[in-house]
Amino acid sequence: MTQARTFALGGSSRLGLLLAAVLAVLTGLLVFAALRGSDSGPLVTTATGGAETTVVTAKQDIAARAEITAEMLQLTKVPANALLGGAYSDSTLVVGRVARIPIYAGEQLVQEKLASERSDLGLSYIVPQGMRAMGVKVDKVISPGGLIRPGDRVDVVAVVDVQYKDLITDKEFTETRAFTIAQNIQVLAVEQSLERQLAPVDGGTATESKAEGSPVDQPEPEPEGTVVTLALTPEATQQVLLTETKGKIRLVVRAPGDTEIVETEDSTFLSLADPTFQQLIIDALRR
Repeated sequence: MTQARTFALGGSSRLGLLLAAVLAVLTGLLVFAALRGSDSGPLVTTATGGAETTVVTAKQDIAARAEITAEMLQLTKVPANALLGGAYSDSTLVVGRVARIPIYAGEQLVQEKLASERSDLGLSYIVPQGMRAMGVKVDKVISPGGLIRPGDRVDVVAVVDVQYKDLITDKEFTETRAFTIAQNIQVLAVEQSLERQLAPVDGGTATESKAEGSPVDQPEPEPEGTVVTLALTPEATQQVLLTETKGKIRLVVRAPGDTEIVETEDSTFLSLADPTFQQLIIDALRR
């Protein structure tokens, strides 16, 4: 006949199990409290013992060469071991920068994907809205000793020969006239030197009369000719181009901060003469 065997736990064994249960509960409470207490800090301890940090990521797809706005950005917590080199934790250091390459939604924004200056991306990114960039070939006489630099402001003066026909004598004669085509014009580039926009080197953040910059480098004098790129209105672009085909262009440099638009009259050799002699000159031309 089989006898049932029973085993009874001793007093010391029951006490050990009770202590183990209490310790397990205390450990769980401590871990829970630690996780809740760390939510307010910059780093968050995870259940796996890792850490998280806040980083600026793209809220939407950002096209290459697009200027970045605050609406395109968001702050995201990522594991510390997933943080990319050159990433930003402050979105204000990114707003106003320009994407060198496409940046996709959720992607971290890093320095190497952003242009420090708009001029880094080429001429088109420093042309003020509503203006056109036009190159004018000048020599060191036309461009005061070759010292015109990106960021300067100039007036564009034309000198052309105009043919007239005297209605009284039916004679034709040529008159040289000088007149101002455009005033307070921004110099965008001299040869390969572009104007830099004022922006912090590592982040952060032109209309016709605003935003002066500094040159990328100092242009060398060019005795044989230099191309100066100007920011012109569409109308002024046509006028300068037309004048270049029949006359000469002179660039007159303005003092820093001088933005006044001055009303000027055309100048001729006749207008240079004393008024008492002007009629004598006219009569002489008619003979």
